[in-house]
Amino acid sequence: MKAPKKPESFMRSPDYPGGHKAMDLFVKENLKYPEEALRMKVSGKVSLVADVDYKGHVIKTVVKMGIGFGCDEEAARVVSLMQFESIKYRGLRVVFHKNVIIHFHLPGVQPINPEITYSYRENKKDDGSVTYEYTIKG
Repeated sequence: MKAPKKPESFMRSPDYPGGHKAMDLFVKENLKYPEEALRMKVSGKVSLVADVDYKGHVIKTVVKMGIGFGCDEEAARVVSLMQFESIKYRGLRVVFHKNVIIHFHLPGVQPINPEITYSYRENKKDDGSVTYEYTIKG
């Protein structure tokens, strides 16, 4: 027996044209690392809430979680430049709240993505017993 379908939402939230990859590219092209953050070697992520009007314009940004040193202001500036898709909302002028996270990575420093590899070897002894040897590299 099939599960009942969920009804479609009355209003769907506006998306960035081209999806997450296009938004990441836009941020990468427009983000300027603040001088103070470079001097202090600050990196991390800034979480914002952007209010998007019915035309797709960002009308307000609020930093939920920041890292300071000018990064919060720069993240808010870049998000305010974004243009989301405009959707007809059956004549209603609706403001949506979009959560956006902007990552700040120091230039020339790659983010750490640990790679863990492991292997095991089975050792059979003359008396019929078996031992296992595990190697983990990370």
